[in-house]
Amino acid sequence: MNYTDFKNNDKLVDKLLAKLGILEWKTIFFDVDLEPDYDILKYQKDYADYYFKNSLSFEGRYQYVLDAEIGSFNLYPYEVLKYISEESGIALPDDFENAQVVKFLEEVSASDRDQLVDFGWKPEIDQLNLYCLRISHIENNTKAIVYEGGYMGLLTDFGGDLTLYADISLKVVPFLDRAPNQFYKTLVAEAYLLFMQRNYKLAAFTLFSAYDNFVNDKYGNPYEEIRLREKLKAVFKDRFAALEKHNIYTQIKRQIDDFEKVRNSIAHGTNTDDISFTEVKDSFIIMLSLFISYEFSFSDFQTIIDDILASGIDKQF
Repeated sequence: MNYTDFKNNDKLVDKLLAKLGILEWKTIFFDVDLEPDYDILKYQKDYADYYFKNSLSFEGRYQYVLDAEIGSFNLYPYEVLKYISEESGIALPDDFENAQVVKFLEEVSASDRDQLVDFGWKPEIDQLNLYCLRISHIENNTKAIVYEGGYMGLLTDFGGDLTLYADISLKVVPFLDRAPNQFYKTLVAEAYLLFMQRNYKLAAFTLFSAYDNFVNDKYGNPYEEIRLREKLKAVFKDRFAALEKHNIYTQIKRQIDDFEKVRNSIAHGTNTDDISFTEVKDSFIIMLSLFISYEFSFSDFQTIIDDILASGIDKQF
């Protein structure tokens, strides 16, 4: 497989990031905070339409959340939870605090998600008629996923059996190994976050920093004054005896040189043009292929694709 065919694989950047352990997909549950925004609508004693905007913290769970999508949302009265427990064989929690119910729902979902969808009550009852629930935005600085929605209901009816639970699919960067020989992955993750935020120049600059860190760490002498490309060649020659036959290295070394020129133009302020989405995306593919080749001793693009298919990464999309 040549580089052109390789880079045209669907969602390739995400798959390569997942192979390096930089990207993961998670499904979690949370109890939806229906507390209204009283700045928009004052408290009503009777049934009324309410708008809410609240947040779910991911502090201590993930380094970054890059994407979030709400799936199903249901009410789970005690009788329903008891029935689901009997059907699934998963024990009910000792108490019914929201955190314990969330843990129970996640355990059931991992076993048979359809049970939760089939038996949960839709929030379309007299006391609560939810007509919107969606992600507003993600705040990685404060580690919060902000969601919003609207419903018709009576505030005093919420809580207990009328607690609303939702599942949310996340694309996340886990907490990465900060050992010196793995630090480049942290830089890659930061570059990808910038890429997702459409800050393409800074994403490219940070990605090159990851490449620089990777090469110098593997070379073992970051202070030796020789070109980075020569260090890279020495690193790969030490890992792969017949470097001239290395399908990946031989096909992308020119693109690596071009990427270095882009980085230098950004660093020296000589590049006043915008860098495109495609340029940065291609740079990610080149760099990630290089890292994977070294870390897993893969010498051709087809082996990377075959490994992604065999590992099940492809099924997460």
